[in-house]
Amino acid sequence: LLTAGERYTESYEEALAGLANLVAFASEGGAPATSATSFVLASDLHGNSLVLPVLAEYAEGKTVFFAGDFTLLGTTVESGLAPRIAGLGSDVVAVSGNHDSRPFMLALVRDGATVLTREGRLLADGTADGNPVVEIDGLAVAGYDDPLEGESARVEERPLELSDEAFAAASLEFVAWFEGLPERPDVVLVHQHGLAHALLTALAEEDTEPLLILTGHDHEQHLHEEGAAVLVDGGTVGAGGPFAIGVQSVGFAEVHLTGVGDARAVDLIAVEPLSGNARASRTALGAAAVEE
Repeated sequence: LLTAGERYTESYEEALAGLANLVAFASEGGAPATSATSFVLASDLHGNSLVLPVLAEYAEGKTVFFAGDFTLLGTTVESGLAPRIAGLGSDVVAVSGNHDSRPFMLALVRDGATVLTREGRLLADGTADGNPVVEIDGLAVAGYDDPLEGESARVEERPLELSDEAFAAASLEFVAWFEGLPERPDVVLVHQHGLAHALLTALAEEDTEPLLILTGHDHEQHLHEEGAAVLVDGGTVGAGGPFAIGVQSVGFAEVHLTGVGDARAVDLIAVEPLSGNARASRTALGAAAVEE
């Protein structure tokens, strides 16, 4: 880890620059056009600070939606990442993951990030403001704190996975929370992709209102459309954390919006910084796919 740092960051930067150029070139050749409005979806940093300089450059001027798991072990060193994470892009909108703790999420709040919970925006005193749907860049956004978020930073003192019975209960609670929101959001941010899929399934048969569900947790990039709802998982932006260097790819997503705020296309980007292997894809969504 100590010797990989500079080469890891430089290789990641070079590969990502090449992918950005490739996606732009492909767009001119017939891929769906996008508006100038876009945001970055990141998740599962797991304390890998080596990716932050490149991510900061890529996200400059954009809102970053961060779907949890900022930390891995809850160490003191990881807690020091809060200012760098909160400073990404023009704004960071975050929810907690199962590896995160309330103290870390409060550190993000103090450093300027917008942290969402099921009860509203998290305030510096540890309370929530009671407004579960907030406006971010003209979008109505709701966020759900992870059921396994810790009260203390160290993860060895608590479970990191839900049992089958607990997951079933958590899924029902999450869907009920969504259905009880005071207004319909455009975007829902939740860490655990299993909960995200539970909501997507619940909406599939009878819901016709557009909804963008942003998630993570499984470290696997995927995109699903069910009716008017779209689920986006950008993978692990920290390549699984510093102990998984060379094992997993750095992955994140960029979502492009129409002029009225609907999701038009999603870019899924993945880079293995040590080897330089990289891939990117753009998927048109809904009406955009039909038009093209």
